[in-house]
Amino acid sequence: MTKGVLKIILFSFLALVLMAGLVFALVYDGDLPFLSLGGTSYSEPETYTVGGGSVTGDVTRIEINWAGGSVDVRSYDGDEIILKETGASDEDEQLRYRLRDGTLTIQYRKSGHWGRLTSNKSLEVLIPQAQADALRMLDVDTASAELRVQSLTADVLNVDTASGGVRATDCTFATVEVDAASGDCTLENCAVGSFEMDAASGRAVLSGSVDSVDFDSASGDLRITSSVAPRRIEVSTASGRTELTIPADAEFTAELDAASGDLRVEGFLGTSGKDVFVCGSGVNRYSFDSASGDVIIRAQ
Repeated sequence: MTKGVLKIILFSFLALVLMAGLVFALVYDGDLPFLSLGGTSYSEPETYTVGGGSVTGDVTRIEINWAGGSVDVRSYDGDEIILKETGASDEDEQLRYRLRDGTLTIQYRKSGHWGRLTSNKSLEVLIPQAQADALRMLDVDTASAELRVQSLTADVLNVDTASGGVRATDCTFATVEVDAASGDCTLENCAVGSFEMDAASGRAVLSGSVDSVDFDSASGDLRITSSVAPRRIEVSTASGRTELTIPADAEFTAELDAASGDLRVEGFLGTSGKDVFVCGSGVNRYSFDSASGDVIIRAQ
């Protein structure tokens, strides 16, 4: 049995498991991974403040647990973190937040509350520019909520989602980690050190600059446009298509292990063999493993 066939079986099973989790979330309120049979659940609920507000003090980490609707995180010209919420029908549905030891934690609603998700419940987090430029981690868990991040600098952006999309614009991250069943990830004009994404069918679109990429997906596509040549790329898909656009002076070795996919290189001079292309010194290593997905590498 070929590696490609094995990957199709593995990713198909993963997709079924993740989609089953999503259905469970939608029935029991969707606050993954903080579910209980009583509804949304988290420890020490009495330590949280109810409803939106403002936060002052040293914040180096932000944790957001938001099931449905949308989440917007962006910098602004101010001196305190502001939390704005819309769509809460009553006090039980209002957000909860707590600042402890430099970590700001935001919960979707009251702990123990039972109820279905509402698609119009939104959260907006405004972060003073000075803090937005020095954040260590933004950690977001969602079921179906859309996440949008703008003009933020952080060591780590970590996102776990079932079907919610992720979009970051004009950001700088040392590391981006995304786990998704079917949610897409778009990084627009972002500087990223390491990008890692595991998805069943989620797509990733990256523009700006990226140094290292690990992308695993059953059928999700990957498109990268980078102003610098990535040092390392490892892609594993069953049928997803990969498109890579990098500077014309990039030096790299590209290898494709595929049952029926093709490797196509445009605008680069180099030596090629069976599913291998070496440009210049070949110092940067790009590895693609696919059952039937094509790979296209283009010069800018």
